[in-house]
Amino acid sequence: MPAEGPEPTRDDCAQAIAKRGSESSGKLAQGMRVCIQTEEGHTAYLRISAAPTRKAVTFEATVWE
Repeated sequence: MPAEGPEPTRDDCAQAIAKRGSESSGKLAQGMRVCIQTEEGHTAYLRISAAPTRKAVTFEATVWE
């Protein structure tokens, strides 16, 4: 997802996943936004709220049923 813009809906994320499939996001950075599909098949939206080190990342997450 672009770094700027409104929070995506479930449908926005599902379309992004279907269109782009699996893609490496490169280096994780604060503010980065991604849509994922869980192993259980749920669609989720993550925004990185903090990435202070290479081993610690804090996400804000929305997971739809």
